[in-house]
Amino acid sequence: MDMKNGILWVGKLLLTILILAYIFSMTPFPAIATAFKGLDLTAVLYLIPIILLSFFVAASQLKVFTDNHRMHVSLMKIVGINFSTEFYNLFLPGFLAGGAIRWHKLSQDNHKRAEAFAALILNRVVNTLTLAVFGLMCWMIDRPSVANEYYGLLLGTLAAGFLSLYAFLFSPYVSALFTFLSQHAVVQSFPTCIVRGLSRLIQAAMEYQRLSFREHCVIVFLSGLWHVLLGLFFLLLARLIGIDLSFESLGWIRAILGFLLMLPISISGFGVREGAIILLFGHFGIVPATAVAFSFLVFARTLFLGLVGAFIELNNTWLSLKPTAHT
Repeated sequence: MDMKNGILWVGKLLLTILILAYIFSMTPFPAIATAFKGLDLTAVLYLIPIILLSFFVAASQLKVFTDNHRMHVSLMKIVGINFSTEFYNLFLPGFLAGGAIRWHKLSQDNHKRAEAFAALILNRVVNTLTLAVFGLMCWMIDRPSVANEYYGLLLGTLAAGFLSLYAFLFSPYVSALFTFLSQHAVVQSFPTCIVRGLSRLIQAAMEYQRLSFREHCVIVFLSGLWHVLLGLFFLLLARLIGIDLSFESLGWIRAILGFLLMLPISISGFGVREGAIILLFGHFGIVPATAVAFSFLVFARTLFLGLVGAFIELNNTWLSLKPTAHT
């Protein structure tokens, strides 16, 4: 299994290099450097409060799910876990690997692994749903200036699919389905450890049936606010580099980009992010050099969060080794 994962990692690394090599062959570095001229680095510092606020909003949303399972994870603990995950996302391919890190850290102290897994899955479903809805709303407002109708069709299909999934997960039928699956003869024939794990996961999923309407509203509101803040971040970032696109244009572009970056096919999104931004910005007449420069600034946010996460990981490692040093 380790060899297989290693081969996949090398394959994604090679694909990332090939995509970037093609992009830079079409867009030389001097042209990208020219796009950065006039960028006020001090103005970039004003984006940090928006980045941190969006991070706390995301952590608050996840805390609603963990509180539902009585996992007793503080908000600051979740914030720290999210920062650490951003650090590992810098070199792990795709968001799935980062999700595994987040799952391990959430369940490390309370040992509620099934509950943590269920919380992260539902958190992902909600965020993906609101991303699709947010992107679709922005696309509908921006429709007169969009040449391609397929983007709206894609976002509409994704929004309808995830909305149906969300409605199903909280319908009365899901409890009956989970109960049926847990008692099915095929499931019971699995090894005891697998049956026990599946039973705990099903029980954790069924616990979401007790979420109140108010809690559903809070979850969706926080997720929507998170996307609005990231949309505002995109808007201010675009202005810093001289890109005059509207909030709604950048809103649906970020939604499409977000779905593409979910594909675990590159390292830290490199290549996919640059290629997608070049394509999407091209509909508005923005040259590839400026698009690539913007993509680098978008990655700078990930790098900033990853560096904070690296500091947290180093601090946690130091604290864990400190008692050993005394002994």
